[in-house]
Amino acid sequence: MSMGYGGSCRKFLEDDEFIIYEYFSYDWNDPRFSNREKIFDGFITIRKAALIESETREKFRRLPNGRRKKFIKKIWVDVPLEELLAAGDVQIENCSHTWKTFDGIDIMAYRLCQGIFLRYQKEGSLPERYGCHT
Repeated sequence: MSMGYGGSCRKFLEDDEFIIYEYFSYDWNDPRFSNREKIFDGFITIRKAALIESETREKFRRLPNGRRKKFIKKIWVDVPLEELLAAGDVQIENCSHTWKTFDGIDIMAYRLCQGIFLRYQKEGSLPERYGCHT
């Protein structure tokens, strides 16, 4: 049975154009990549203009008493992270405990980016910290 792997990030620097997160990843199944000290030595840089807003849909429903009420629903938009990486809007510097890569990019950094974008769509603001564990 697997003990798990994951990663965490926190805001490092933010200005009007960019936001930089520092992150770490770990794999508790392999002692070489356990990172029990939680050393934040990788960086994720996101251009704020590349942030994608969620879509909103308005729908009217008839209530049991005969009145109509407007409901607003947020629809999460898939983030084309590969395109953002190719365009340079998202840049990733791998951390020292990277054990798996996708085209040279740490898979945990990739998942953290997806989580940051999804949290931005849900809350409307960038998270101070984000983490995932599997």
